[in-house]
Parts: sequence; C-alpha cells; structure tokens
Amino acid sequence: MRPISVILWSCVLCLQACAVSQSGDTGQFSKAQSLTELAGTYKNLAEKTKPQDKEAYLSAILWPEDSAINPADIDTIKVSVLNEDTVEVVAQSSSGSQLKAASFVRGKHFQLRNGQLEILSRSQVAGFQAGEPMVGVASEKIVIGLDSQGNGKVRQNMSATGMAFLIIPMHVSEETNLRFVKIP
Repeated sequence: MRPISVILWSCVLCLQACAVSQSGDTGQFSKAQSLTELAGTYKNLAEKTKPQDKEAYLSAILWPEDSAINPADIDTIKVSVLNEDTVEVVAQSSSGSQLKAASFVRGKHFQLRNGQLEILSRSQVAGFQAGEPMVGVASEKIVIGLDSQGNGKVRQNMSATGMAFLIIPMHVSEETNLRFVKIP
C-alpha cells in the first residue's frame, strides 16, 4: 500500500463522527404490575424542564402520522384499559369533546416490558430526500410508563447510523424524556 493511501485512510478514520444528546428528566420509570395502572387522564402538553424546551404533545407521539388534528387543540388524553391486551386512548378538547380515539393492541402496537409499554420500533432508510447529508438507517423507540409520582412518562430514543456525505461514518442518537401530568 502506498504511503499516500495510508495517510488518506487514516484521515478518513479520524473523521468518524458520533453525537449523543439527552433531554428531560432521565429518572427511572416506576414498575407497573399491570396495564390497569396506566389508566387515567393525562395532560396532552408535556411539562417543560427548561424554558427553552420546545412543546411536546402526547397525541403527536401516539398518532405521529395524523395531520387531520392539531395537537395543540387537544387538552387531555384519556387512557382506558379494556383488557390485559388492549388499551383505548381518547383525545379530548378543553370542552371535553372527543377529537380522536384509537385502540392499541399488545403484540400489534406495543409490548409490555418491565412495567412499561414499549411501542413497536419504527425503522426507515435515511438520506433519500433532497438536502439530507447522510445515507443510512434511522430508528425510533418509544417507551411509555409512569414516573415515581404516578404521572405519565415517555422516553423517546431516536438514532441514525450511516455515511455523511458518503465519506464519513456517523452515528447520531437523541434521547428525550417527557412528563405528562396525570389529572386526578
């Protein structure tokens, strides 16, 4: 191998990139013994841990593809457990009217692990839209449960691994922790 090739490969390997970000309360989930502990009514808007945090809505996490309703129009999310395999979720306005409802089924939409609902992961290929500098795989994992005070807690992990500008190996990861107040 020529010395110039060795130098070039050394530079490429040194330019590898990794970025990790965490936000919100990274505390532990409480361990729910059954789905029935998750039943209740929660505020749709997450509490902010810092004033500069952007607004996050539980409805946008539950229905990420639904553009028919504005998450800001939803005041509360009512969670009912129909049986040990089915959870019904209803989005309500401040006047109490139902804006959206859906049932989530164990095995199809979520798994119950360690007392939390783990939404089945979503993976996709990244880099095939104009302006995206990285080609690779992106994935998202969402865990929903209760915090130590009995409020709703969501941990959202998003990561992407691939090649930036088709040259630099890169891994980017972000963890967001959100708290949704349970209304008595």
